[in-house]
Order: sequence, then C-alpha cells, then structure tokens
Amino acid sequence: MIKPILISKDPTDTLAGHLLVAAPQLEGDYFKRSVIYIAEHNKEGAMGIIINSAVENVSINDILAQLDLPIRAGDRKMPILSGGPIEPYRGFIIHNSSHLQETAISDRDGITVTANAAVLTGWMEGTFTAKSLLALGYAGWSPGQLESEIEEGSWVVVGATPTIVFDAPLEARWDLAIASLGFELGNLSSVAGHA
Repeated sequence: MIKPILISKDPTDTLAGHLLVAAPQLEGDYFKRSVIYIAEHNKEGAMGIIINSAVENVSINDILAQLDLPIRAGDRKMPILSGGPIEPYRGFIIHNSSHLQETAISDRDGITVTANAAVLTGWMEGTFTAKSLLALGYAGWSPGQLESEIEEGSWVVVGATPTIVFDAPLEARWDLAIASLGFELGNLSSVAGHA
C-alpha cells in the first residue's frame, strides 16, 4: 500500500529545497513530466525552477554575449534550461556550493540558487568550479495555490538530491525522481492525503 503524500497545514513548514514532480495525469500540460526545484515556499506563495527542460539552440556563449561578458568559457559547458514560463529572459544559476551565499535566493542542503551574475562570471573565468546549471525563467504559485495543486494530485513532492539536480541526464530526471519514492509509477494515485 502506498503511503499518502502529507501536506502540512503549519504555515512555518516549507517545501523549499524539495523537488516538485509532475504527476502522470499532467498530459499535454506545459509542466508534463517536469521536475521543479522549489527555491522559495512560504505563506506568500512559491517559486521554483524546472530542472529537466533544455532550451534548444542556446549556448552558454550566447548568454555571455547577451550579457556583454567576454566569452571565455573554453570547452566548459553549462546546461541552459527553460526554468519556467514566468520572466523567461531572467537567469538563475543553480549550483552545489555556497559561493556568494549572502546573495542566494535559496541555499538548502548543498543546493544553491542565485540570480547574481558574479557566479556566472566566476564560472566563465574558471574561479567558480562547482557543478551548476543556468535556467531561464521560473514557475510561480500564489498563496495556497501550490498546496491546492498538490492536494488535487497534480504534483508529487520528493527530496532534492545533487544526483538528480546536477548529475542525471535531463531526460532521466523525472523517472529518477519518481523512482526515489520507492514504489511503482503505476501505483501512483491522484488522491493525496491531508495532515
């Protein structure tokens, strides 16, 4: 028997630092098979970044040129992802160190999210060598909206791991996140539990 996904009603609880995984029934939706790293979640709403959707035909050199930064990336690569439908030209860097922690949007369990261009500059110059990815745009929810969507069964919440966020191929992240639940996908019900 599958244990239900519990949604706490305590306003101090947060889903920040977790992964939001699209439930199978989101067929045809913008978020179909999305894995979203939740950077912020509080009583004012939530903000997350899709970590398994590549931006086609855009390279790190294109981004550096657009920011008028010298292109010195060499043969180093940084994945460019479509982070969500909101502000698709705003960039966020997700990385696995506390570099520039004081300007971070989120810093939880070894995964940091920042919009500070200094991280990108440090990566370009080779002084910042952490695993990292660049996402354009983000997903957002108004107060209570995310909780309602989870209760309706649109999303499954799983723990974020550096392996899923940084190491797994983009096309495998949804399957790995679902597998981390410890049960077969066919057993996933759209009915959620409540605390």
